[in-house]
Amino acid sequence: MLRLLFWLFALPILVAVMVFAAMNPNEVQLNLWPVTDTGVPFPLYGVGLVGLLAGFLLGAVVGLLRRSGARARVRTLVQQTERDQREIASLKERLTQAERAQVQATGLPAPARDAA
Repeated sequence: MLRLLFWLFALPILVAVMVFAAMNPNEVQLNLWPVTDTGVPFPLYGVGLVGLLAGFLLGAVVGLLRRSGARARVRTLVQQTERDQREIASLKERLTQAERAQVQATGLPAPARDAA
């Protein structure tokens, strides 16, 4: 289902990019001043596609940075949960040992505990 949705959105975008490239084959002169003093011929569609690619990459980086805080919080919570589970197991074991010691010391059976 997700693959179908991907193609429903990606196919029109891909067609639009191909039409844009086909309709703008003219060359423009890019002046890359720090690198070269002369203009570099570059297809017009290339300028547009490089701009789209730069925007996509910038958006991906921003999204990654925004999610990194949430991932760190999840990692912290998972570690805390694991510590809590270990502590619960340890406390249950100590309770069982204390009940056994009480039975041995008094000779009385341990009180019944709820399963909850």
